[in-house]
Amino acid sequence: MIKKLVFFSLLLSSIKTIAMSPSIDQNNQLSNSKIDSLAISIMNARNVPGCVISVVSDTSVLFQKAFGFSDLGKKELVSLNTRFFVGSVSKLITATGVVKAIEQGYLKENVDIAEYAPDLHFSRNFSDPITIKNLLSHTSGIDLTSIGRKTKVPEELPDLKDFLREFLPSQVLPPNKEMLYCNQAVALSAYLVENVTGSSFHEYLKNNIFSPLQMGNSTFEYRDDTPGVSKGYDKEGNQQSIIVNKDWPAQMLLTTAPDMTNFMIMHLNGGMFSGRKVLSNSSIELMQRQYFSYDSILPGVCLGFFEDDYEGNRSLWHDGSFTGFRTLCYLVPGEKIGIFISNNGENSSFNWTVLNILLSSLISVNETEPIMTATEIYDGIVGEYQSNRYSRSSFIKLAALFERNVVRMKKDGFIEYNDQLYYRISPLRYRSTEGNKFLVFDRAENGKISAMYTAYPMMRKFEKIYGWQKSWLQFAIFSLSLIFSVSSLVVLSRVHVTQNKLKDKFFQWITYFQQSSQFLTIIFLLIGFLTSNEQDFTLDQPPFTILLSMSAGVLLLLSTLPQLILFIITFKNYSSKLKLFLIFSMTISWSFLLFMQNWNLLGFKY
Repeated sequence: MIKKLVFFSLLLSSIKTIAMSPSIDQNNQLSNSKIDSLAISIMNARNVPGCVISVVSDTSVLFQKAFGFSDLGKKELVSLNTRFFVGSVSKLITATGVVKAIEQGYLKENVDIAEYAPDLHFSRNFSDPITIKNLLSHTSGIDLTSIGRKTKVPEELPDLKDFLREFLPSQVLPPNKEMLYCNQAVALSAYLVENVTGSSFHEYLKNNIFSPLQMGNSTFEYRDDTPGVSKGYDKEGNQQSIIVNKDWPAQMLLTTAPDMTNFMIMHLNGGMFSGRKVLSNSSIELMQRQYFSYDSILPGVCLGFFEDDYEGNRSLWHDGSFTGFRTLCYLVPGEKIGIFISNNGENSSFNWTVLNILLSSLISVNETEPIMTATEIYDGIVGEYQSNRYSRSSFIKLAALFERNVVRMKKDGFIEYNDQLYYRISPLRYRSTEGNKFLVFDRAENGKISAMYTAYPMMRKFEKIYGWQKSWLQFAIFSLSLIFSVSSLVVLSRVHVTQNKLKDKFFQWITYFQQSSQFLTIIFLLIGFLTSNEQDFTLDQPPFTILLSMSAGVLLLLSTLPQLILFIITFKNYSSKLKLFLIFSMTISWSFLLFMQNWNLLGFKY
């Protein structure tokens, strides 16, 4: 604690904020200049227009400052009153509000949610109860999908009830089996508070969280004329348009560094802020307790918070992504340290870099080198893995094909994952040579490796990829389907129909139709994904070209079986070379249909 106060007492008295400039002495100015220069140099290196940083220890504000510009066009500076969109850090506020409702007796954390919203129906495919704890720890088994989550017109934002009735995904896993990160589940928890209190969640938060924490600049209610909001920019410095989330309790918090400072102080002090008990001790314990982890050596998930381990210190954190913004809130309860960083340049690496610099200044680093033992035992873990953070019920699942990682075998008994070396510490457990980062592997009943679990930066499950699901085969099927759809049309246009038989003509016509459908399916799919941005897949309807691709896919499906039947009937009428070509072409078409089905592209699944 002495080290913390010595290091930051200089900062507190001498930091030159945008809003005020207190008197400082020369020595303090030199110390702060080094820190300021470091922050500014990282901003410049990462092309971050503006940011805010706040550090607290116990009940003291050690450091709080605004840097850079909130509006590059108007050259307006960021101040400590500038509001930033904090993305998924919103979940911490929402979870705190829901836990407050539990504390007040409106909800019970272990009761099935159906008791609190009997009129809200969605596809529940398992008999196990879904509880508030499941919703806030992402273990409800409710699918994750992006379609319908956003709107470009803030004034058209529906009530939570109407949004959830239309866009709450189905349950695809039993509760407590996996962590499926789901914004709609968090929004559902806020709706339950509305349903049992009779108050809007906006009003409930204002009365029970924002007001007692003196968070007067914090709100979930955004309009185009909301004052004091920073502009958001991409990594190239282009201003980004605001698209409003319908699942706003999970994403849409507008707040300032001082407001989040108060929030962190409350969580670090047993629910106490400025002499007032905002949350009870039991509520803080309820919220900060681990609820799910894939392995005892891995950090897990709490209510709202994720766990981390910093140099042996249990930490609680959440980051946030919003168009044009990136945010990080990080607590070390045992040391009573809290750090909040938000930038308007879509740069997560900036936040983590600054965080690690601050933490290394506040917490003693254990310099003990881990004992590394070389072994040639790889447990069958080498290969390709796919994140489980994908939609099971919509075409958005295709994004998972581009979110795969590879575990590689290296010399001297090490394995490589994400450019880091890991060594075996026990069967199916590996530790990074760079610190407390672990990989844990799991076996299926058949003895094969089925999954890999990680916890950096957050707890994740990655499914082992086998057989035809491997990336190179998936891309080969897609590429060959395009090539053969074109070549089949060319070849068939030159085929002489024997004796002008009607059956042969039918086969030729339906093959034209089938291969044209396949070609259009692929072309529209490519155009849809290549010309659309991430936001286009969060609106009520997918991009029009994706809908066209799905329509062509239905025609492809309907024409493929008649084509096969007619080919069998007219098989003897074709030359050996043409037979071989058609067999191969139809095999590719059937493989492409399996590709479409696997990635939820057959039918209108969104």
